[in-house]
Amino acid sequence: MWKAIRRWWKYLGAKLSGKLEESADPKVQLEQAIEEAQQQHRRLTEQAANVIANQKQTQMRLERAVEEYEKSNASARQALLLADEANRDGKSDKVTSYTQAAEAFADKIIGLEKQVADLKNQLQQTTQAAEQAKQAVAQNSAALQKKLTERQKLLSQLDQAKMQEQATRSNAAWRRRRACPTSPRPTSTPRCSRSSRRRPAPRLRRVSPSCAPSSG
Repeated sequence: MWKAIRRWWKYLGAKLSGKLEESADPKVQLEQAIEEAQQQHRRLTEQAANVIANQKQTQMRLERAVEEYEKSNASARQALLLADEANRDGKSDKVTSYTQAAEAFADKIIGLEKQVADLKNQLQQTTQAAEQAKQAVAQNSAALQKKLTERQKLLSQLDQAKMQEQATRSNAAWRRRRACPTSPRPTSTPRCSRSSRRRPAPRLRRVSPSCAPSSG
């Protein structure tokens, strides 16, 4: 189970690296990484739950085996005591019966001892796997939280960049308007009417001296 978790963890890292190389948009990159991390978190959580459930089942089986071992051990001792008492009383039939019972409990105890040893070994392995699964979930949860924090930070930066871009465009437009003011339209020269046109002055006729009137 732990090997599968490790494979998934390596697969997530490789796939996230590939996704980040495919797209140039940092927002798209981050969203893809978050989606992968969320899916991986669900998988790891389910796997960890299965490992922990297996650990608890092994623990319960071990407890039952230990309890049965202790009961069988006590029953074997009781059978031996009864066989010894019957032997002192001269009850040979009882001695045989109790002795056979003690032997049966002894055989059962041998099997239970092996079962308890195997379950202890399994419990150790499942406990280790459960701890590793918990660590994997915790690591992935921390990575996911980091991605969410990065997304929030990136969104804030994108908003600031958009506002800065808008401000830059507005300033550029204002500079252009200031550098190139609107020129007033030229006014057309009014044409003069015929009546207001200036007529040339009449020419004066020269008078010869002989025609001039004589002074008194």
